[in-house]
Formats: sequence, C-alpha cells, structure tokens
Amino acid sequence: MKQNDKSFIYVILISIIVCAGIGFLVIKSGEGYDPVLYSEVYAELEEVENTIANNPPAKENVTKNEVKNNTELDEIDKYSKQGRIIAIISIDKLGVKYPVLKDSSAENLKVAPTKFWGADPNEVGNFCVAGHNYGNSKYFSKLSNLVIGDIVKVMDTKGNDVSYKVYAKDVISEDDSSCTSQMTDGKKEVTLITCTANKSERLAVKCVEV
Repeated sequence: MKQNDKSFIYVILISIIVCAGIGFLVIKSGEGYDPVLYSEVYAELEEVENTIANNPPAKENVTKNEVKNNTELDEIDKYSKQGRIIAIISIDKLGVKYPVLKDSSAENLKVAPTKFWGADPNEVGNFCVAGHNYGNSKYFSKLSNLVIGDIVKVMDTKGNDVSYKVYAKDVISEDDSSCTSQMTDGKKEVTLITCTANKSERLAVKCVEV
C-alpha cells in the first residue's frame, strides 16, 4: 500500500471517530430534538404573542361585547382549541420564557415545557408543568435557583397574565405524585417539575396566585 493511500485511510478513520464522538455527546446531552417541530412550536409562539398583543383581554366588569366582536374573540380563543401551545411561562429571576405545550410527550419535552397534569392555565386547581433539566440554561435547568417568595408568571392564550409566588420547594422520588394533587382549596396554583442534577429524583416547585 502506498504512503498516500495509508494517509487517506488514517484521515477517514479519524473523521469517523470525531463524528462518532460528537454524536455521542448529542445523545448524552438529551437535546436531540426534532428541528421541524422546534421551528413549528416557536413560530406558533410568535403568532400567539402577536394575536394577544392585537387582542388584549377584556378588563374586569366590562362585558366582552363592549370590547371585542365575536370574530375577534374567536381569534383569541383558537389556540387553546387547535394549537400546541396552551400558555407562556416566564420567570424573570431565571431569565426564562417558554411556551407550555398541551401534550406531554418525549419529543415535545425536547423543545419546550409541557403540561404534565391538572388544571388548565390560570384556572382554579393545580396546573402542573414539566420541563427538562439539561444542566445548562435551557428550560427548567435553573429551577433549583428559585426560593420561597420568587415570582412565576403564566399567560394563557387569551392573554390573561397571572403572577404566582413560590411557597414550597421539594425534592421528591420519581414515583411521588403528591405534588400534582388538585386539592388547592379553591386557589389557582402552578407546580413546576424537573429532574435533579443527578437525574435520580425530581424537584417540585409549588406556586400560588398572588
């Protein structure tokens, strides 16, 4: 075998090893999301925000007919009926703002937090939201930095923006579902759930409407 042929083979082998290493890191990080799904979700987020901006929610004690005609109200409501997004969650302290998807699947969790269980956004009950902890700044990776009294905001697809205050923060086992209880004594609550750093347990941050 000629020297040039040997060099070529070595280059090919090194390239394969490097590519395999990169692939391993992507798999290990757990962020191998579907780019088409990601694009669709965040395009929908932009559209939802634009719709809300152009059709602000009616003020209290003002009838719907005084503010919007039926066509405009249908436009505001359509995403809760048809789209993937049911809410937008923002936590200023952590510098995060994400859509919340209505279906909690493995693929959806790779692109955004999802509704895990319970009440609908900003309704009486416990709106439980799950998000990945990738150990970086994405999704719920920094959830452990929240403390009692911090504020979490949830905007539903009708434009209602409600603030919730953290009142409990617990590390629980994987099979402990007590944090999803709907016994809220008539209050609106939000529970944020993610993995701990070692992935062996779950962190549940509970919030109540301010």
